[in-house]
Amino acid sequence: MPAPIASRFVSLFAPSRMARAALVFGAALAGCGGGDSSGSVGNVPTKPGDDGGASNDDGAAGAVDDGGNGVVDGGKPLDAGGPFVPATHPAYPQIPRNQGVVLSGMKLVTIVAANEDPSVAAALFGLADTITTSAYFTTVGADYGIAPPAQSVHITGGAVSSDMTAAQMVTFISSAIQNHPEAAVSANVFYMLYLPQGYWDVTSQGTNTNCQLGHGGYHTVTQNGTPWGMAIHCPGGLSRIQDLGISGSHEIVEAASDPQPGSGYRMPSFNAQAPWTGTPWTFGSGGENGDLCFGTSTYVSGFKLQRIWSNTAAAAGGDPCLPAIGEPFYNVSAPQSWYTVPAGGTVQVPLTGYSDKKVADWIVQAAAITSKVSGFSAAITSATSLTIGGAKYPSINNSKPATLTISAPNAASGSWVIFYVYSTSTTGGSDQFHYWPVGAYIQ
Repeated sequence: MPAPIASRFVSLFAPSRMARAALVFGAALAGCGGGDSSGSVGNVPTKPGDDGGASNDDGAAGAVDDGGNGVVDGGKPLDAGGPFVPATHPAYPQIPRNQGVVLSGMKLVTIVAANEDPSVAAALFGLADTITTSAYFTTVGADYGIAPPAQSVHITGGAVSSDMTAAQMVTFISSAIQNHPEAAVSANVFYMLYLPQGYWDVTSQGTNTNCQLGHGGYHTVTQNGTPWGMAIHCPGGLSRIQDLGISGSHEIVEAASDPQPGSGYRMPSFNAQAPWTGTPWTFGSGGENGDLCFGTSTYVSGFKLQRIWSNTAAAAGGDPCLPAIGEPFYNVSAPQSWYTVPAGGTVQVPLTGYSDKKVADWIVQAAAITSKVSGFSAAITSATSLTIGGAKYPSINNSKPATLTISAPNAASGSWVIFYVYSTSTTGGSDQFHYWPVGAYIQ
């Protein structure tokens, strides 16, 4: 079996790493960011056309091996005949309001270190100004009652000389804003700290070197309840400013819509003992509106920003993330959220492709995101396939079926797993992939 095309994203954003229960000053870390890396994965260019990389439909290495005629393994990549009708799928989730605590019209304080590259520091300050003044925040905040930042404050703190724990970052922020009354702590302030290149955050799991713990940033609160966030540059195909633009915008929007993690807009708590009593979307990638749209971004005034989950767009059944990017949306769905499987046995889950416009066939794969025990596996079969770099991958299209076969280990009743079924286009575009969660448990 060839390496999953989406494996790069699975390793970076696996919720088993992201949604850790580590407490920082009495509040759980929230909104782990960095949801859009690029480059070639499994010999497939995963983010062509917008980051200086080669497009995978221009004859570059790793392009779809279809002889240039658009026919893949004897199949037709586009639906043929008659008017196009998007396939139906189960409803997307709605992110609940919970206690409705939000941070509307925040004072956004951007903090960089004295030993930050001056051009990067200027770009990060420009990023904050763009988030504050462009239509981006108005668009993504509409569903959550959050107005754009009312003020963008630029602060250069001291030098960073080592990796930093959350407590050390809070101390650094406190020191940086001294003698800056415009950045003083207030009821509506949010501090966003960017660590210099090569410095990492330290958690109870260890040092997040090269983002090995699965996140490129997070937001939380101090002991006094003041919201703050941080971001680091995760290695990958994106430039530092592109990557930090995604992580920074991700955390800023999430902090505005859920400043006291769990009290604002956030998916319900995940029941690790009996998760099948809820939705696998709950576990998602962290449960906030940026997490649910990881892997998709857009350019605003030259900055690459995270797209954000919209309850309104999700209810409409198409692309659930905003700002709209004007590209066809494609994904797969399963009719149920959870399936029972016998110990040591298998269960077959029907999948259906759907898109809102005619598109070429896309690759569909599955990867386990989290589980109670190891040993679960999954395979997808379909009538068509795409050949990438000499390897065949199952493919799908609107209204076309595929089958996800989940195999369970000989484990105790109540053992469970959540798989992401990834849809990956091979023809370019702004979205790297889309996913649909499917859970299974041993009854």
